[in-house]
Amino acid sequence: MYRKDKGGGFYMSQRIHVQDDLFFITLMVKTLRDGFSLEIDSEIFLDKVVDDIVFIDKALLKLNEFLDQNTHLIERKEYLRSLLQIDKQFADLLSGVLNRDFGFSEALEEYRSKISAIWDAHRRLFSAIQSTLSLAGADEFGQTDIVSHDELSGLLGEE
Repeated sequence: MYRKDKGGGFYMSQRIHVQDDLFFITLMVKTLRDGFSLEIDSEIFLDKVVDDIVFIDKALLKLNEFLDQNTHLIERKEYLRSLLQIDKQFADLLSGVLNRDFGFSEALEEYRSKISAIWDAHRRLFSAIQSTLSLAGADEFGQTDIVSHDELSGLLGEE
């Protein structure tokens, strides 16, 4: 669970397992995609599918916000790469719905504008994550460890 502190930053009210969160969302996206390849009854599954799409949307955005706020997280870059991959899969799934690639797409027609807005948000998120990863890579490439003469002397025991 993420909570805002008074300074606008985020802190974790309990230990967060980002990798497990990302894995679970990946499974949810795969389950939706697999379900769309079946001829499932829209009267039974429509509300659940829409709820899942909205949930995945919010979860991905929240994870991205958490990673944006916690720039010193040890495995942040790997998490961002995973988030990028999952976000692409989700956007591809939504694109398939909008392009009517699935039999179930017809049942989602009344939610078309909402799904289109979610798809557009995830296209922007994908670009933002790519930019963040590019900047992180540039920072690492340009970063050098510089030790002053005094520090080096102190480390080597010279006086």
